[in-house]
Amino acid sequence: MGPVRTSHILLKVGNGITDKESYDAICEIRDAIKQGQTTFAQMAKEYSECPSGSKGGDLGYFGPGTMVKPFEDASYSLTKSHPTTDGEPVKTQFGYHLIELTGRVMMPLLLRRKWRASSAYRQHLVEKLNTPAGQ
Repeated sequence: MGPVRTSHILLKVGNGITDKESYDAICEIRDAIKQGQTTFAQMAKEYSECPSGSKGGDLGYFGPGTMVKPFEDASYSLTKSHPTTDGEPVKTQFGYHLIELTGRVMMPLLLRRKWRASSAYRQHLVEKLNTPAGQ
């Protein structure tokens, strides 16, 4: 899998906002977008509680292992013909997300293997740096 580019709208839970209130609100946003009353980018600018909201929710490109698992899984399940999470919002520890696929990099097999190897090597270095000396 190559990198994907997504935009998202995040509504947080907590600080007096219940899980149900956040869920209901993000469903209203989703429905307004689906009905063509507004655009994904406009709703992100207006309602997203992520700094990316000011850019229409754009998170840029990211690869596997970069985002929290539920967000990443949802992002990689999107396709050009089905670019948004217009079904159920995605729940993470940050709150509820609507996600829109805006780009995908299709890597040739050889490049994909090289990219995975370099990702694995970076992970190995991080683990090594986090291991106390003498172990």
